Amino acid sequence: MHHFSFDLELYDPIKNKKKYQEYFIIKSESILDELLQIMEAKGIRTTFFITNEFAQLFNDILHKRIISRHEIALHTSNHDFYTNNNINKFKKSIINNKRYLEKETGRKCLGFRAPGALLPKNIVRFLIKIKIKYDSSVIPGIQIGRAFNIKSPTFPYYPAIDNIFLSGNNQRELMEFPLLVTPYVRFSVNGFTFPYLYRFSKIQEKENEITTYMHHRDFM
Repeated sequence: MHHFSFDLELYDPIKNKKKYQEYFIIKSESILDELLQIMEAKGIRTTFFITNEFAQLFNDILHKRIISRHEIALHTSNHDFYTNNNINKFKKSIINNKRYLEKETGRKCLGFRAPGALLPKNIVRFLIKIKIKYDSSVIPGIQIGRAFNIKSPTFPYYPAIDNIFLSGNNQRELMEFPLLVTPYVRFSVNGFTFPYLYRFSKIQEKENEITTYMHHRDFM
């Protein structure tokens, strides 16, 4: 089974450049419309990991085109990256994201993906506490400057309660859907790299579970 999803967030440059923001909005509406048309025509349903600020800016598309057919999941309030010294801020951003999207959509949000695939290894208890049923953040390999998780499973697993990057036998409330990597050297095959590296990762199809994602802005 292939799990293909989209991360929807505001690209960082638009937060400070009004000219680019106008271009981003116009182009985003066009790309999202085309992507949603293709999925509707093919009967495809997917998961959109959405930030609050994206949902607010594209509220009309969210309500008219996404909620009715697709799953909504968490991606923090404002695409907030985790760092070693901001864990409380990071958790608060996830909670705010969950409250806003559930109120806005009238649905329970059960999934989470960390921006940049960066998250603390001891996040499992927190995600279970706020009733998240699955995470899809772990890159079971190498992402330059971000991830080096060569011991993480490449297939869906229940993570250890104290280490989301490792499989464990002490909890069954949260499942991890690790992201696609190439075989052997295990480079990330997600986002804008997906179209270029996917053919090199075909060997993983033997495991029958492939999880990957792109951004709508990868088509810009």
